[in-house]
Amino acid sequence: CDMVSDRRASTPTAAAESVAPAMTELADVLEARHQRLGAAMASMIGSAQVDLEMLDQRGRRAWDTYTARLGDALDAAACRPCLNDPTFMVERRESELALTADRLSGAIVRSVGTFRSNFERLPERLVASTSGLDGKRHALTLASSRLEHQGRTMLNKPASDLGRTAASLDALSPLKVLARGYSIAYSVDGVAMSAKTFKPGDAIRVRMADGNVAATVDTVE
Repeated sequence: CDMVSDRRASTPTAAAESVAPAMTELADVLEARHQRLGAAMASMIGSAQVDLEMLDQRGRRAWDTYTARLGDALDAAACRPCLNDPTFMVERRESELALTADRLSGAIVRSVGTFRSNFERLPERLVASTSGLDGKRHALTLASSRLEHQGRTMLNKPASDLGRTAASLDALSPLKVLARGYSIAYSVDGVAMSAKTFKPGDAIRVRMADGNVAATVDTVE
C-alpha cells in the first residue's frame, strides 16, 4: 500500500498533520489576503477619489462658463435701448408707422393713376374689339343655316330606314302574335315546343298578351 499510495504517513499523528494544515499557515494565508484586500480597496478608493476630483473640476468649469454666459446675456440686455429708455420703442414704432403711411399713400396714388389711365383707354379698346362683330354675326347666321339644312339632309335617310326597321320589328314581334289570341307554354326547362314535354301533374306556365297563367297539367292529348 505504501508503494502505490499518493501519500505515505508512518503514524496516525503524521497522517492527521498531513490532512489538517497548521494554524500558522492558515494565519499567514489570512494575513496575506487581508493585505491584498486592503491594497485593492485603497486602490479603488484612490481611483474613485481621482474621478470625483475630475468631475468636481469639470462641474466648476461648466458652472463658471454658464454663469459667464448669463452675465454676458444680462449685460447685453442691460445695454438695449428699450431698457435704458422706455420711450425708444414707441418712438421707433411711430417712425416706422410714418414711413409705412407715406409708402401706402404713394402706392395708392400710383395705383389710382394707373387704373384711371387703363379705364380711359378701355372704351377705345372696346370699340376696336367689337368692330368686327357684324361680319362675324352674318357669317355665323349663314353657317347656322347651312348646318341646319345639312343636318336635315343627313337625317332624312336614317330616319326613313329607322321607320321601316321599326315597322318590320313590329310586324315580327311575338307580342303582336299574342295580341291576336295566341299564347306561349313554358315548362320547367323553358319554352315548350311539343305536347310531349308535359305529363299529368307537371307544372305549366302560359304567357299571354296581358300576363301569365300558372296551372297543373291534368291530361296530355
